[in-house]
Amino acid sequence: MLTFIIFILISIYEDISYIMQDISINSIFMVISIYLLMADCLVRAYFEWRHTPNPKQSILTLSEMLLLVIAIIFFFQTMLSV
Repeated sequence: MLTFIIFILISIYEDISYIMQDISINSIFMVISIYLLMADCLVRAYFEWRHTPNPKQSILTLSEMLLLVIAIIFFFQTMLSV
């Protein structure tokens, strides 16, 4: 799903590049990737917390989200510095 959205953004980017001349495509992808990841993990953690017999699993889901967000930021920062 995420890769489909990224491919759509690449195709749309050419049309709206005159609006966002100061924003790089890597920054846009980083923000969108983080938002989608956080939305997915927060919904999953909520339902694990409320509707499973083991609600402490939601803490692991939130820590997984934190690690993935840090990995995404690190990945895009290294891409920007090259």
